[in-house]
Amino acid sequence: MAGNGRYPWWRLLGALLGALLVAAAGSIALLADVAEPGPLYIAIQIIALPVVRIVYLVGGMRGDQPIWFAVLASILMWWAIFFALLTRRARKRNAHRLA
Repeated sequence: MAGNGRYPWWRLLGALLGALLVAAAGSIALLADVAEPGPLYIAIQIIALPVVRIVYLVGGMRGDQPIWFAVLASILMWWAIFFALLTRRARKRNAHRLA
């Protein structure tokens, strides 16, 4: 991780907050209970909660336990993506500092 052996807690926390914000937008779109969701609702769900959309399309279950498992999986996926992006950015910044 970091060059001096410290764990990047700020990046980890920032990635978690970003993932929770994305998941909140997707959850609002999911829980809006629109009779026939329009393309905007579906786009937000697909981007913010991709695992939920897959479970919903395959199983047709909305509000059951698999949906909450899929929400958690989506948050963890976005957390990993944001953490990787923040780590990459920090490494580039450190490389420019050392050069």
